[in-house]
Amino acid sequence: MIFKLNKLNLGQSLIEAVFAITIVMVLVGGVVKLVSQSISAKTKTFDRKVATNLATSVIEDFVVIEKNQPENFWNVGYWNAIDEVKQSKSGYPDYSYMVKINYIPTQFTFTAAKLDVTVSWKESGDSVVISRYFAK
Repeated sequence: MIFKLNKLNLGQSLIEAVFAITIVMVLVGGVVKLVSQSISAKTKTFDRKVATNLATSVIEDFVVIEKNQPENFWNVGYWNAIDEVKQSKSGYPDYSYMVKINYIPTQFTFTAAKLDVTVSWKESGDSVVISRYFAK
């Protein structure tokens, strides 16, 4: 009898199948986790890019004000209405920004200022801060 089974090898196929399935599941699980982290990183990077674009746009608006209306820009009272007030801009849903200006005083007047624009999004707690210095 050529096909006579050895009693010692009876459960060997079942054990090999269980180990093979376990190895395949570990590999598939690792690939799924890797893909999930990749998608999460891509989403976070996209959010930061949009936030940076918004902050740059807001800073450009203040550059225009500084060039075209310097008397307003360098007037401390002008900033009281917008300083550290949460605002939004059209074209950027789910994103909000705050502007903070710090005048750098000299002997009798302000000749320099630091503008910080903080952008936050989607109630995630993440934010981006972009700064720009202005000088008279």
